[in-house]
Amino acid sequence: MQRRRARRRRATAFADLYQRLFGADRESARPVIYHGEAQGEAVASIDRQSLIGQSWHETSRLVGVLAVALLALCVLVYAALADALRPTRAIRAGLQRLAAGDLSARLPPFDLAELSAVGNVFNHLAGSLETTLAERNALTQRLIAVQDEERRHLARELHDEFGQCLAAIGAVAASADQTARREYPALAPACQSIARTAAHMMEVLRGALLRLRPPDVDELGLAASLEGLVSGWNGRCAGGTRFSIELGGEFDALPRDFAASLYRIAQEAITNAAKHAEASQVTLRLDMREPAEADQRAHRAYSR
Repeated sequence: MQRRRARRRRATAFADLYQRLFGADRESARPVIYHGEAQGEAVASIDRQSLIGQSWHETSRLVGVLAVALLALCVLVYAALADALRPTRAIRAGLQRLAAGDLSARLPPFDLAELSAVGNVFNHLAGSLETTLAERNALTQRLIAVQDEERRHLARELHDEFGQCLAAIGAVAASADQTARREYPALAPACQSIARTAAHMMEVLRGALLRLRPPDVDELGLAASLEGLVSGWNGRCAGGTRFSIELGGEFDALPRDFAASLYRIAQEAITNAAKHAEASQVTLRLDMREPAEADQRAHRAYSR
């Protein structure tokens, strides 16, 4: 019922529009001439309702055809745009890989010239970043190697010069203490103080030498080197702070440079904890995990 009313309203509106566009009823009159004489007049008129109805029928049919054609055109345009923009998915995936740190990401060639230009720029940028990162890593390795060599040189100088001097001072102080006890008892405390000071300086020097020249990780292995580091700090702190170590994984199979870097990081962490944390318990924990699992753990730790 409602549909019929809607159709009637549309038909009425169409009739009004048609009437305004083409006017009211029209008549056409022509004289009838027979043998040269006017016999009358012929009048022809159009049935307005019939004409409007026929026009409405044709218009409705054309509107349906146009609607179908428009829908088909929209589908074709969508398909064409989807096909043309399909390479943007590859561009998006490449950008996501690049943002995640995968500098080996490259885009394939595209048929569209504009997208091909974008792909070329992307590949050039990724290649430049990869080269720059490789050069930076190589420079970092060289700097670390130079720094380690400088530390070894400084450690040798301290050991050869200051170590021998402190050992000599300790020996002289011990000898002077023995002599003072026999001949000059009043000087014995001063000699003992010198000996204690020399012994303390020797302990400080040993700690500095250990930090400057760590044990050879290649020979001992990272795990043994870290355990020795923790044991050294336990002896140095004399029960004030208890140091422990927890290792999860096979660390001795790591590359030399990587193992040395891990040792330096652990050494710096324990040193900072011993000097500034004022903690009663310090635990050094190292775990080896798969990259995905490690990233998830790091993300959870960062989110806390």
